[in-house]
Amino acid sequence: MPELSLLSPECPASSAKVRLAEVAARQWGVVSVGQLADLGLGSSVVSDWVREHRLHRIHPGVYAVGHSALGVEGRLAAALFYAGPGAVLFGVTAAYWWGMLRGEPQRMHVAVPGRRRSLPSVRVREQRQFERVWHKRLPLTPPAQTLLEIAAQVRMMELRRALAEAEYQRLVTLDEVGGVLGRGKPGSAALRVAMECHNPRLARTKSKLEDLLIAVCERYAVTLPDGVNVVVVGWLVDAVWYGRRVVVELDGYAAHSTPARLERDHRRDLDLRAAGFVVLRYTWHQLMHEPERVVADLRRALENRGDQLRHLARHPRAGHDEVEARLLGPEASLDVDVGVEPDAGKAGRAGDLGSGGIQVDDHDVRCDVARGRRRDNLHLVPGGAQRGVDLRGEEQIRRDRQDPCH
Repeated sequence: MPELSLLSPECPASSAKVRLAEVAARQWGVVSVGQLADLGLGSSVVSDWVREHRLHRIHPGVYAVGHSALGVEGRLAAALFYAGPGAVLFGVTAAYWWGMLRGEPQRMHVAVPGRRRSLPSVRVREQRQFERVWHKRLPLTPPAQTLLEIAAQVRMMELRRALAEAEYQRLVTLDEVGGVLGRGKPGSAALRVAMECHNPRLARTKSKLEDLLIAVCERYAVTLPDGVNVVVVGWLVDAVWYGRRVVVELDGYAAHSTPARLERDHRRDLDLRAAGFVVLRYTWHQLMHEPERVVADLRRALENRGDQLRHLARHPRAGHDEVEARLLGPEASLDVDVGVEPDAGKAGRAGDLGSGGIQVDDHDVRCDVARGRRRDNLHLVPGGAQRGVDLRGEEQIRRDRQDPCH
């Protein structure tokens, strides 16, 4: 390359710069003083480059190349370089790197077989024997051992979620976790409790607010949701009970306070309700400080929907009309085509399934038959005239327009 021709044997510092940049690029911008020596850079050159801001001291014997704004990977590598040969990430830092815990660690935890002083940003544990594995180019403790280490450091809900996440990612099995437990081992009792109340759904949560919903359901013996952070009718929802057709959305102030977010939330609620789901919304304050009210509201919704769906199962035709009539309110009537074949010459009476009407809770429900074939299209008709809401899907509407007796 043309630019390399400018380098000559008399310019070892320039050559060292190129080699240093290559090394630093493989290590997230971090190098150790030993690597600098291997590149032929003596202490005087290193001191000059520090003054010129080519190198930035991160820890004793550890430097960042070019700038000191390191990402989390660079900070982890710098902690390992400081601890020395044989060092590994351990505890909550290893759990973060495995993907079991959320949030970047503020203080790096490393273990090393020799002696090394801890720093404000690096906690060093001296440990003569430990298993060392690699994950995403960094050395750390194995998943099962990592869970045991954090069991005495984090809250039970965080530990349970870490266990669920480790199993979900297939990092470890429950049998392997059980194998690291032992009498007198710190964390064994807490980890054993986490295994006894293991809930794989926790691996699907993305926030502490969602963890809190699961915890409230467990504490008050509410049926746990069938899915967490799943897509329902094209929208990602926080929690869903498919059998009861109930959706719960959790509103954090930061994520739901802008006009665009509010508009999106309401559009999602409309789509979910149009698909037959009840949408409930709760805040962090309600789950934390008013869990009894949340539980009562959620139980009421689940029980009511269960009753309605059981009624539909017993009465798949007229029962469907009755439930819809209850949901739409006493001022609306339903124009429903029911798949029966009455005598076309008979005039319907109240209570007949002919072309007359049946009375359901003050609703005038007209059941019309078109050419003796069933039609499931449902129209909201106030005072006998069609208005606004059509509960059919778009595909069904198109088919009905092509064949009015479909």
